Amino acid sequence: MTARNQVAITIGVGFALIVAVLVVVLLQAPDERISTNSVVVQREIGLFSPHDAVCQSNERLPASTDALRMSLIAYIGPAVSVTVSHEGRVVARGHHSGGWISGSLTLPLRPSVSSQTGASICLTRDSSALVAGLLGQTAPTARAATNNGQPLPGRLRIEYLTHGHSSWLSMAKHVARRLGLGHSPSGTWIVLPLTALMAIALGLGAWLLMRERYE
Repeated sequence: MTARNQVAITIGVGFALIVAVLVVVLLQAPDERISTNSVVVQREIGLFSPHDAVCQSNERLPASTDALRMSLIAYIGPAVSVTVSHEGRVVARGHHSGGWISGSLTLPLRPSVSSQTGASICLTRDSSALVAGLLGQTAPTARAATNNGQPLPGRLRIEYLTHGHSSWLSMAKHVARRLGLGHSPSGTWIVLPLTALMAIALGLGAWLLMRERYE
């Protein structure tokens, strides 16, 4: 087998792996939001520093809650752990490793919450120097979240999530429709030529690589 054929096979296998990974991702179902704690993100209510324990009581978790989406913001976020407690007893825990970049952080719970539960939610983090902020809404001291036992200016926004039933692939039509909005011309069909152009660009890139290397 010539070196050119080996390179062509390598490129083909690479493209096949990319397609396979894409199909696996599209067949997965994203988490669905089933409720929130009705807090609106209006401001940063504090910093989430190393060795802090941020707790928020009087939270009501719906049945089938599998994850919590916390309103934390970071350019590169630290590792964060969460505990959900009911009447002083931990009923679920979660963890997310460091390196996240977002205005919110989703923490999966183990085990999931099987029935509606009034709870206190507490966050802790690693001891790295990474900076994270707490986002939420101003609230009276009696209802405010606390940081190491001291009240913050408000409450964190929390969204309650459950495992979704619709895969990304099943929502492709709706995503395509949204992508087609705000263009001239507009419409769902515009996604097809865009996809074709990306495929052509990949094909041309592979062809140029072979051409420059072996001609």
